[in-house]
Amino acid sequence: MSAALTIRSLESGDLAPVVSIEESIYAAPWHIEHFAEIVDLPGGLGMVACVDPGEVVGYAVGWVAADEAELANIAVVAERRGQGVGGRLLSEIWTAARERGARRMYLEVRKSNRDAQRFYAHHGFERVGRRAGYYSGPREDAVIMAVDLIERER
Repeated sequence: MSAALTIRSLESGDLAPVVSIEESIYAAPWHIEHFAEIVDLPGGLGMVACVDPGEVVGYAVGWVAADEAELANIAVVAERRGQGVGGRLLSEIWTAARERGARRMYLEVRKSNRDAQRFYAHHGFERVGRRAGYYSGPREDAVIMAVDLIERER
């Protein structure tokens, strides 16, 4: 029997496990300072997925500026993928973004990351553009995706 999953706001005490997950997944991981900035940012958004008694198994971070939100990063530990953790994180970060006045959320994803693009499309994101050479290590274009948060609420 697996432990219960809870989603809550990212706190400074979560930074070390979040960075550990980040480093295990991404070739060019964010540093702890990047996550700390989001925690302190007035428009910052951060959610963590935890299993009892508080083990962090995923996170989503971003920010709100005016009526737009940016999903900057989302990740789930390998053994919890495919169990709805990412979808629950998205749902909670959408709610937090809407509460801060965001009407639309954007993200960038590597052009080659088809699995992530399918995940986002499954959750209502649509392709709206591209950023040439956006990623480094290796250099690659980004696909820009967006979702209407007001429509998702209905």
